[in-house]
Amino acid sequence: GIKAYEVSFYQNAGAFADLSPAVLERTLFHATNSYFIPNVRATAYSCRTNLPPNTAMRGFGGPQGM
Repeated sequence: GIKAYEVSFYQNAGAFADLSPAVLERTLFHATNSYFIPNVRATAYSCRTNLPPNTAMRGFGGPQGM
């Protein structure tokens, strides 16, 4: 089986945070999907950009983590 997993997620939050932190939290929650992996390092970065703000849609971070 899989012994270790390391991943970094970068999120384009747009100009304002809105629900970006909650979406990113869900992404981390689903990062290992249905696998039991004993050693996991998952980091997430919400990046402020010059684009319009983003908000939650259907899935709310789950699909990004899978």
